[in-house]
Amino acid sequence: MHITVSTSYNCSAAGTADLSPHTWADVKEWFVKWDTFHVLFKDDPEWKEFPLYSDHSDGIDWKRPSHVDIYEGDMEFDEELAST
Repeated sequence: MHITVSTSYNCSAAGTADLSPHTWADVKEWFVKWDTFHVLFKDDPEWKEFPLYSDHSDGIDWKRPSHVDIYEGDMEFDEELAST
């Protein structure tokens, strides 16, 4: 019998961005995508991007998945057998 084991992991990374001369109080909206901090300041209609250059070493805890699903079949996700 073949089974498919689908695992979810938590990962983390940390990077820095210098918003000067702005402060956090000047931030209207923000998001992070592809290791870049995107910010819209209250006094500027244009989005600004700040590369984070995050430290990625050992950011994923491969030993302890946060969630595991077991399915019947080879790369099949139809019939779930077990879940954590």
